[in-house]
This record gives sequence, structure tokens and C-alpha cells, in this order.
Amino acid sequence: MSLSRLLTLRKDGTLGVEPVPELKQLRGKSRTVVNQKIKANTSLLLNAFASDCAEIEAEIDPGDASEIGLRIRSTADGREQTRIAFNRNKQCLFSDTTNSSTDPETKDLPRFAGKLDMQEGSLKLEKGEPVKLRVYIDASVIKAFANGKISLSDRVYPSNPDSRGIGVFSKGGTATLKSLTLWEIKPISQDRMTSGAGLFRV
Repeated sequence: MSLSRLLTLRKDGTLGVEPVPELKQLRGKSRTVVNQKIKANTSLLLNAFASDCAEIEAEIDPGDASEIGLRIRSTADGREQTRIAFNRNKQCLFSDTTNSSTDPETKDLPRFAGKLDMQEGSLKLEKGEPVKLRVYIDASVIKAFANGKISLSDRVYPSNPDSRGIGVFSKGGTATLKSLTLWEIKPISQDRMTSGAGLFRV
């Protein structure tokens, strides 16, 4: 029931993790934005970028920001959103589902009511190394990969049907979105029971 991953031994002796190359066969129509500044303490949605079933590939130069990343499954006002981001000070990739849903019943679930709304893993970047994200969205399922070094998985349940926006944010400094490409995902099978037309067969 999980997204297939390719594990490798990296040159530095650490474990590498990436989505398997075969997943590229599911890519449909795409759209791309390049070279966009993200001002300090700014959070914005990208025009014409919205989906609840897609693959996203993004490269971000952190600049002098302390925290940079993506907003996904987001409303225009940000009341509902999930963040996938890099924290420079902690040298980690994290996912933040604190505001993934405004539905009181969803927020009372153990998955969201306790400390489970934040998860993180070590992501040490070399000087000048950009943050390279591969994120898969399939209805309630989110799979995130960063720099071939780490992956995180989440389930989110937005209550607003407009929670499909995709954007970027920067905290503590200015960053640069070098590129972001979104591919709509083709169905992997014809008998899926979840919404959208994505990766996971139920």
C-alpha cells in the first residue's frame, strides 16, 4: 500500500532513498515555474498550480532563510495547508500537518491531537546545496523525498474542497525557487476507491 522506493548506498556511506524511476510513467500534463524570489516571512500560492493528485519536483536555494519549503493541499487563505520544509538550524526535513484540516472531528483524531502533527528526519546539506524535493499527493496520502537522502509519509484530511493549492514559503530570510514542476498523475489502476486518479490502489 506504500509508494515503491529505491534504496542505495551513497558515496558517503549513508542510505539513499528515492522514488523508483518507473513512477515517471504515471506523469501526465505538466506546468513549471522558474526563478521566483520568496521574500522573508512570506507564504504564497503559485498561480495555476492546484491539485490533490500530482507529483511535484522542486529545487529551492535557501539563501539566508532559516526555513523554506512547500505548501500543499492549501486553501487560498492558508487556514488549511500541509507544509513540507527544510529547517536550516536543525538540518532536518519536516512535515507539518497542524493545519491540514479545520474539521473538529479530524483534529481530535490521535494522529492530529497529540505530537503526531509534526514529524522530521535528518537532512544535512553541504554548503551551497539546494533543497531538492519530490512530493507525491494522492488524495489523503502525501509522500515526500528530499535530496535522495530522506523520505516522509503523511495522511491528511482537509475538510474544504478548495484545499488543493500549491505554493512556497520562506521564514527568517529570502530564498529562491529555482524551479517547480507539477505533473498530473495518471491512474495506476481502474478500480481505485479513493478520490482523484493517482498512485495507490485500494
